[in-house]
This record gives sequence, structure tokens and C-alpha cells, in this order.
Amino acid sequence: MREYDGQMRAVILAHTADDFPAIREEVEQLRLKYVDGLRDAEVFYRGQPDEQFANLYRKWSEVPDTKAVVLRYTLIITILLIVPAINLSSMTLSRMRKRMAEIGVRKAFGATGRTDAANLL
Repeated sequence: MREYDGQMRAVILAHTADDFPAIREEVEQLRLKYVDGLRDAEVFYRGQPDEQFANLYRKWSEVPDTKAVVLRYTLIITILLIVPAINLSSMTLSRMRKRMAEIGVRKAFGATGRTDAANLL
């Protein structure tokens, strides 16, 4: 008796996203044809073939929820970008507070807002 156990992987390149249903249908037909030749065995694909993104995040037999994966990464990236933005705004605010007296003196002597901004940089 031959052993048919084990994992196998195949990559199918589609020309466009419209080809996915046809590819899935053909894979299912080939699976049924293969299973007909086996005795007391079942071959299953656990919802595959997957698109590349879903394949990257598939864990064992679990079909990945790609929306949840995208949401999680979006949240992580947003948090990682918000922290430096807050830091930069805090640095700008502290720098402005240090120069408030200088800005007040300039305004008292008739400097305009445009002149203040140009001289502060």
C-alpha cells in the first residue's frame, strides 16, 4: 500500500482576478478525479486554493479572515505613526513656549505675523 499522507503545495498563476473561480472549479474537478482512484482515503483542501494574501496568513486548517488581518495591521501601523506625531507636536509646542516672550516683544515693536514666522525659523 502506498502512502499518500503529507502536505503538498502548488502555485497557480492567474492572469486576472476573474480567473479565480475557474481555477477553483478545475482544482475541485482534479481533486475528485484523484480521490476516485484512492481506496479508503479522502483528500481535502480546507477551502483552498487561496489567494496569496490569504495563504500567507493561513494557520493549519483555519481559513484566514483577511479583513481581520488587514484591520489588525492597519491598527498597529496607525499606533506606530501616532506616537512620533505626538512627540513632534510636543517638541514644537515646547519650542514655541520658550519663544513666547520674544514673540511678544516683536509684536510690541510692530512686527507682523508673517515677519514673526520667518524670523523664528
